[in-house]
Amino acid sequence: EDAIIDYIASLEMSMFVFDYDHNAPSPDHLRRTHEIAFRKIRAAHPDIPIILMSRPKQRLTEQEKERVEIIRATYLNAKASGDDKVYMITGAELMALSGDEGTVDSTHPTDYGFASMAKSLCELIEANKLHLKLK
Repeated sequence: EDAIIDYIASLEMSMFVFDYDHNAPSPDHLRRTHEIAFRKIRAAHPDIPIILMSRPKQRLTEQEKERVEIIRATYLNAKASGDDKVYMITGAELMALSGDEGTVDSTHPTDYGFASMAKSLCELIEANKLHLKLK
């Protein structure tokens, strides 16, 4: 919802991990809202790293593959417009360590799944030297 993304954009942050895939009820909804939400965050925070994530999952249905491509389109559009502080990590990358044992029900991560997600995110952050400016 616009009010929620406006609120999120108003928060002080040094990095934003945009994990919205599971909260969009359909690919069409994700397509209509994902890039708009990204742009609002980026407009409010032009200098912070933003990491776009798809749902943490290894084996994807056709609809889930479509969702990844919607998120990838947001990423590619941002890069094409010169945004050098946007990054993307797919659910398959997030679950590289845990594989099929990373979720309880193909949705909710297990401890092993969360560990896999943390490892993948930390590797992305370290590889790109995304140093946080903490106060």
